[in-house]
Amino acid sequence: MVHRRPGPGLGELLISTIVVAIGPLFVHYHTVFPERSDFRGKRALLVGVYGAGLILLLPSLASDLAFYLGFDLAIELPSLSPAIEAFFAVCILMA
Repeated sequence: MVHRRPGPGLGELLISTIVVAIGPLFVHYHTVFPERSDFRGKRALLVGVYGAGLILLLPSLASDLAFYLGFDLAIELPSLSPAIEAFFAVCILMA
């Protein structure tokens, strides 16, 4: 009998995706509302935040989906949950 370690369920996969998506959207929202802020680095800030979110999301989704679908990875990939939580905290502070 092969024992598999408990891995990410579908809920954890969805939560990490939602958190990575909401962080940049939160920053973007606060550059428009309540008052439109037009500062020089707005575009660079938004590109950086969305880019960082994408960079975090892709490996996280790939490893979670590989585990969820039952692929046996030769290497144990570390969880990106702490990095995703830190990214979300930074997005909240920037907003």
